[in-house]
Amino acid sequence: MNQNNTNTWNGKSFVDCIKDLTDNGAFEIWSPVNTPDYKQNIYIPYMMNDAMECYFILGQATLVGHFDRTLMSETCVSYEEQANADSRHLLVVKQGDENTCTIWFSSVEIKQDLYRFDEICHYWRSGNEQWSQMTYMIGTMYDKFLFNGSNVCNSTEQSIMHLIEFAPFRAFAPTPALFEELYDNTWDGLKTMISLAKEAKDYRYYILCKLYGKLSSPFFGQFLGRMLMNGLTKRCRYPLYQLIYKKAIKGASSYPARHYMNPSENEKITNLRFNTHEKMIQAGFTGTYPEYTQVLSPDQSNIHTKSIYVRITEEQPFTIMDWEDITFSQRFMVSYSSGTKNNFNLGFFHKKGLSHDVLSPDDFFKKLASN
Repeated sequence: MNQNNTNTWNGKSFVDCIKDLTDNGAFEIWSPVNTPDYKQNIYIPYMMNDAMECYFILGQATLVGHFDRTLMSETCVSYEEQANADSRHLLVVKQGDENTCTIWFSSVEIKQDLYRFDEICHYWRSGNEQWSQMTYMIGTMYDKFLFNGSNVCNSTEQSIMHLIEFAPFRAFAPTPALFEELYDNTWDGLKTMISLAKEAKDYRYYILCKLYGKLSSPFFGQFLGRMLMNGLTKRCRYPLYQLIYKKAIKGASSYPARHYMNPSENEKITNLRFNTHEKMIQAGFTGTYPEYTQVLSPDQSNIHTKSIYVRITEEQPFTIMDWEDITFSQRFMVSYSSGTKNNFNLGFFHKKGLSHDVLSPDDFFKKLASN
């Protein structure tokens, strides 16, 4: 999906967008060598995350001087439209007292691409990785909505994205302090969790969330956050997790996969996924990429059944603008459980008989071979 507009975007002019970037210390320029037009065009990223890449393309552009990314926080940009024969435009980029460069260009185009992000593996701290991954996904949905409205979010995303405004849910964020700074607590967030708890038939959590709405106590909110970690107990949160998980995966997976301008990069990623799938099947797992299950010691009563569930997650670079050291990679979320089977990510919950790992592909297959 893409959107192109040469004059305004989302009600803002090109100059307004540049001001947004400089006000937030986020203005930067790229001439990506993996694009066929890198000698003619210059790119300015506007909103880049795992779900959406939005950037300006300055056509027939020439950079005079150099742009120093270490001085982004000190960057100021001014725009001039030259009254000459070829109607060239000019951006003057000043970076404190240390550096100045200019960009001459003939045209401006804005491009927006939406991508699937259900396989993203952003959980940067140990513990409760299943909730951490989901918090990141739902925060990403909400960021899209804030940036460009409901037209970039499908109905499934819109039904759960306000969870990020429910403080107990944010307790598992990959970077909690940042998420607390970015998102407010709202009635929409609370109402979303109340609705989901009711749909999951988790009536205990449903009642407690309604009570939380009346008390608004930070300590009660922390208690509700801890309750989300329970596994298969009388006070189980796992059905609630399953419901949110299914909705998050459905919403995030409905977009196209990233397609890189360098054909060899697409081929490499496709081959890596295929080879990983082949290894999983050879190791006795069933399923399709990125989800696999292996049942060990099957038992008709399920009392002694042991199973392994694996979800393969990925680090994905942007399609045209990214730091050179960010490359495509995989991480395995591995869930071990006994007494149940085919329950995704159950091993990440707290209960006897449940355990989990987050492993690189090499470490995962080495551990399998050693058992």
